[in-house]
Amino acid sequence: MPKIKKYLFHDLTKRELKELVLLYNRIRQETSTWLDKEEVTIESFSDQVEVETIYIAYKDENMIGFLTFYVPDNFIHLFFVDATIQGSGIGSKLLTEIFSDFDGEEISLKCLIHNQSAISFYEHKGFNIIETHDLGKNEGYHLMKK
Repeated sequence: MPKIKKYLFHDLTKRELKELVLLYNRIRQETSTWLDKEEVTIESFSDQVEVETIYIAYKDENMIGFLTFYVPDNFIHLFFVDATIQGSGIGSKLLTEIFSDFDGEEISLKCLIHNQSAISFYEHKGFNIIETHDLGKNEGYHLMKK
């Protein structure tokens, strides 16, 4: 069974950060068909998540998924699981860690309107769509809370 490790961004080693960004770019390429697929650099990824807690799923020593969490707002910012193992419980295990760490607290996230599989997954985990922001072609999102 995969294990989950929790890091503050600044506790990641350079190797771990590089591996995380490679995983992020690969998953985006494989699964985010409606997004610009320009590769994210280590610097731009770091700028996005430098104040967040990062939960990383490992199988053996390999990163297979992660989510980033902004604690002051109880907000899931990024949530990605390797496309080859989606549906195997890794995403559920990552969410379980968040639910355990923030038991009884409201948790929110944004999910792209066009990502129907993610919307279904989140609804199955108890999230509800609170607001919808349609920002034009392929750019809208739902604000979801649990």
